[in-house]
Amino acid sequence: MEDYLTREPATWDFPDAPEEQAPAQADQPAELAPAQQGPVTDFNEFTYDDYLNSDEPIKLLVRIKSPYQRERTLTRMDEHAKSLGYKRVRKDWAAYTGEQKAMRHSDENTVGDLPAKYGLELDCGAWISDSHGVRIYQGENEMVVCPHPIFPVERYEDIETGEQKLKIAFRNGSRWKTCIVAKSVLFSGENVKALSSLGAAVTQQSSRLLGKYLAEVEAQNHDQIPEHLTTRHMGYFEGYGFVPYIENLQFDGDPMYGPLFDSISQKGDAHTWLTHVAQVWNYSVEARIAISASFASVLLHHLHAQPFFVHLNSGQSGTGKTVALMVAASVWGNPANGHYIQTFNGTKASMEYTAGFLNHLPLILDELQLAKDQQGKLRFSVYDLTEGIGRGRAQKTGGIRRTERWENVFVTSGESALITAADGAGAYNRVINVEFLNPIVEDGARTADVVRKNYGWAGQLFVQTVLEDDEVMERLTNDFDRMVQALTGPSMGKKVSGKQANAAAALMIASYYVREYVFEGYNLSAWLGVADLLPYLQDEREISIGKRAYDFVLDWIGTNVNSFVDEHRYGDAGQYQVRDLSEVKGKLYGKIRADDVTLVIKSVFEAALIENGYSPEPVYKWLRANGKLCANNSVSAQYSIGGTRVRCVAIRTGSRAYGADSEGL
Repeated sequence: MEDYLTREPATWDFPDAPEEQAPAQADQPAELAPAQQGPVTDFNEFTYDDYLNSDEPIKLLVRIKSPYQRERTLTRMDEHAKSLGYKRVRKDWAAYTGEQKAMRHSDENTVGDLPAKYGLELDCGAWISDSHGVRIYQGENEMVVCPHPIFPVERYEDIETGEQKLKIAFRNGSRWKTCIVAKSVLFSGENVKALSSLGAAVTQQSSRLLGKYLAEVEAQNHDQIPEHLTTRHMGYFEGYGFVPYIENLQFDGDPMYGPLFDSISQKGDAHTWLTHVAQVWNYSVEARIAISASFASVLLHHLHAQPFFVHLNSGQSGTGKTVALMVAASVWGNPANGHYIQTFNGTKASMEYTAGFLNHLPLILDELQLAKDQQGKLRFSVYDLTEGIGRGRAQKTGGIRRTERWENVFVTSGESALITAADGAGAYNRVINVEFLNPIVEDGARTADVVRKNYGWAGQLFVQTVLEDDEVMERLTNDFDRMVQALTGPSMGKKVSGKQANAAAALMIASYYVREYVFEGYNLSAWLGVADLLPYLQDEREISIGKRAYDFVLDWIGTNVNSFVDEHRYGDAGQYQVRDLSEVKGKLYGKIRADDVTLVIKSVFEAALIENGYSPEPVYKWLRANGKLCANNSVSAQYSIGGTRVRCVAIRTGSRAYGADSEGL
């Protein structure tokens, strides 16, 4: 039988047989180079042990130059080995050729066509990544992972959750694109298909290999790929510091808050800002309160105090409300409209998300009137916002959106009070309403110009000198506790609630440490004291919703006295004269009795309460608890008015009479 192993391809009569240049001898590993003496030329000489433990079968195949001859020999060798009980000849050959091809491409799998701007030379290991895309050999088979180049070029780690993302650079066409995607998506064969929506060529068949490629290249080059910290919120984070004053930090939150994030920056000159704002501070207590509130916001987390509102309230124009807010905003960033300062023209949900984004920084809102509906009622709840936690809401894409949390101060302004008589005591306790008529900033135009050109310095200085100094913070916390005790003491002249005392103490302590550490050497006047804040604090005895509802009812009865049968009306001779039904003007509401008890038809009474924002049940509870109800202190009973028995609420009006001067009401 002719030995075809040494025949040249030209001697074979197979037309169109493919020709391939034999690899250079130098490309073959030394251990598999053809033997110099006595090479095996016939596979029939191999034993089972040769196939299992020797490289001779592979060496024989390597020496064959013609691919066709090599394949024929491999087929017959495989049959011979199987006759001896060895069944892995083809697998051995596939493993060898795959290894050799990967080695021949080893110079291509580092830089590829990755642009120089990324400054990376990535070791892609067994993966071939070049201008033609990403490939890998599995045996003799070349598997196309991606038909265009794609690389991980940056790593991002969220300081809150520890979640990591990668910036992926790819070129599918004429230009390079980038996208930032969570590792949990990229490294999953199922989820990485989402890259197709961003322009990357990934299919159901290639997704598993692409996910594996990205994972291995990122791991192989872990120390080389640049890493950045990311955040979705401002404020203090244990182990990292205060955002945004952390180095190598990038914003990775809702793009809607990108401009607000960018506004928290520095501009101009710190000395210019400090010099001018010291003058604003010294001009009025109200401006001092607004500025102190801005600094106090970042202390609430460390003082374990609840969020609260400082509301600048003036019905007069030109009093400096907005300018005072600009000064407060310039502590942290750009105070221009649409930058750090927000307006009330938003939904309750948007306010929650903004408060959550700012986290520990103050939320500064202008123009309260924009937050009112056609009935003049607020579109948000003061009480809910000062709880510091948002509502759980569904996402459009499914699932529940992350619940926002915040610990900050809301600094607001408007032409009217933030809370009304119908608001509960909880809302009253969480608002310091600063009402004024006279200007609180001496030169509003000049001040606005200064803080637009110089901002962002004081906040960072306060964080560095106070918030990040453990000894200073320990002293500050002790001072805060003493101030709370002083505000709730018996010598105040008011019974100040715990929540109001905490809010006032936060303002006082902020003003003291701002004076000592931020404005040192700038001739700042005295810090906020009890006497400065006491006029703006509520007396706990006056803020009960039941007490305010009772006062409303008395006013309402007096306003509608002509709708009551009045036994308290005086005649010419000073005798009681009963007004009969014929004299009642409009609808009948009830009867004003001579014993300072007013009977109000129950349905009319409850309708009046509801119309003015009061819930009847807590009002009844307060009236009963304070002895303001007759008929054995029950809510209602049957009474005769004009000969008709109707169910009424019998309210003790005390010494407040609607008789002698009722005509003038």
